[in-house]
Amino acid sequence: MHAGRDASDTLAALLADWQRARTPYRADAHDELAAVLVLAGSNADVERLNLAARAIRRQAGELTGPDRLYRLPGGRTLALAVGDHVRIRTNDYRARKSKGARADVLNGYRGTVVAIEADRSVIVQWRRPGADGPALATEKVSAVYIAVGGLSHGTAMTVAAAQGLTADRMLVYGMGLDPHTPYAAMTRDRLSAHLYLPRNVLESDADRARHSAPRNGAEELHRALNAYAAILQGDRADQLISPEPEPIAAVRARQREAAEQAEVQKMAQAVFAAAMLETVTDPRRPHGLLGDDQLQERISAAAAQTTALAKVVEVEQRRERQQAEQVTAVRAQVHAELAGERDRLATALTALDDAAHRHDAAQDRLRTAQRKVTALEATLHERYGGRIRGWLPSGERARLTEQLQQAKEKLTCAARRAEAAGRAEQAALRQAVEVFPAAPSAAELHQRLRVLANPRTFASALEKESAARVEAVLPGLADQRRVRAARMASPGLGDSAADRQHRARQALAALTAEADYRHRLDATRQRGEERARRDPAAPALARSRHEQAQQQAETRRRAREQQRGYRPSTPPGITAEGPRQGYGR
Repeated sequence: MHAGRDASDTLAALLADWQRARTPYRADAHDELAAVLVLAGSNADVERLNLAARAIRRQAGELTGPDRLYRLPGGRTLALAVGDHVRIRTNDYRARKSKGARADVLNGYRGTVVAIEADRSVIVQWRRPGADGPALATEKVSAVYIAVGGLSHGTAMTVAAAQGLTADRMLVYGMGLDPHTPYAAMTRDRLSAHLYLPRNVLESDADRARHSAPRNGAEELHRALNAYAAILQGDRADQLISPEPEPIAAVRARQREAAEQAEVQKMAQAVFAAAMLETVTDPRRPHGLLGDDQLQERISAAAAQTTALAKVVEVEQRRERQQAEQVTAVRAQVHAELAGERDRLATALTALDDAAHRHDAAQDRLRTAQRKVTALEATLHERYGGRIRGWLPSGERARLTEQLQQAKEKLTCAARRAEAAGRAEQAALRQAVEVFPAAPSAAELHQRLRVLANPRTFASALEKESAARVEAVLPGLADQRRVRAARMASPGLGDSAADRQHRARQALAALTAEADYRHRLDATRQRGEERARRDPAAPALARSRHEQAQQQAETRRRAREQQRGYRPSTPPGITAEGPRQGYGR
């Protein structure tokens, strides 16, 4: 429900809503006629709406070529141009006459003018039901057919003429409807229906004197609905008007037509101004309210800022490239050092292992010689250790004594060799420690070699050593990288020069796009947008629409997140691919 101050104000609001409602369908005039239906109670109001809608479409460039005027019964005229919405008013059964070669031209068909020929005949195209679905029909109607009232403008029509029609969106002007008509008019929609009521026309003089001016839109709508209900219930008597003499009636008709034309022009201008205000406050045009001079100043400033930031970014990128080259060089050096350390350490540990093996073997031989000396000494002591037996001559004792002497010589030799092997092992250990001084023992050296020999642990050691070496060569680089990573993860954490340059480029692109858009506008729309920018209500409307767009974007984002998080339950079962595990919440 919508209420306006008077008829002109209400009709202008209806036409503004019509302009918005038809926007999704403007690519195809037949879709527009089928989807958006404008209704009124009287032929006079229908004509006013049609003339105003035609003026709006003419300003938008939807009508091409000059207007052709056709004289109608009663002294009225009908202006037609290519692109006009028209409605057939008189039946002409051509299919039967032509044996199916032509289409019937039937009352109620709505279509568009596709051409006007030199003999003033009009080519009309409309969409009609066919055996395989909707099909287009094109027929010529003569100037004589139009002169007898066979054709009229077809954007709006009376409720009675729309009998049986449905549309996505209905816009109904409530004046002139009897008590039974509003229900029929408001139930033909598939998506939405809107009723428009002029409060001053509906209220009596006593009502207006009693209530004074409405304080807000809600009160105006409430009063308009109350007055409309009183009229529909028959609480107010209609005024009877006696017929006027023909000459006076003709003069009055011309006066009314002139007044209606002026009012239609006024409504069209109001609707055009509202459309321009809506265009310049569109959230997709963030710079739509800037004047042309302000826009050029912003473009110059943005271009200068972008150039300055480009130089800063170039310096930063050059420094980053130099740092990257240094890091690469350090990493390559560390890799070479670790690989060399691994090779030298492997060689040194191989020598250490050989020396340790020889030392162990020498120790084994020393222990064996020691045991043999000990055994021979025990044998001699056992056999010849007594005071009397020690003096007895014996060849066996001489033989044992000689063996003991030989064993002691071998023990001395084994001891020297074991000592030499130990010294060799210590020398090999010292050489290995020189390769990696942080590991003083053989076990630690072997652990280091295992680290360097394994590709995964080698890479880890390479990263650790490279990071330490880079920090020594380039102090603070790691912190800089962490800051850049944090900025990438959280854009609001801080701004780098590249971030500022990106935003500056985006701002310059938006400003340039706005300038290009204005350059492509015709002179009429340029002047209309300039007047809309000077409207005091434009800034507040732009802020409101911007906030609404942000809320809608946030709602869509949350809906997407919920959709990603939702997983419909599925019972377990057997499919063509095999058993399926059930899941759900």
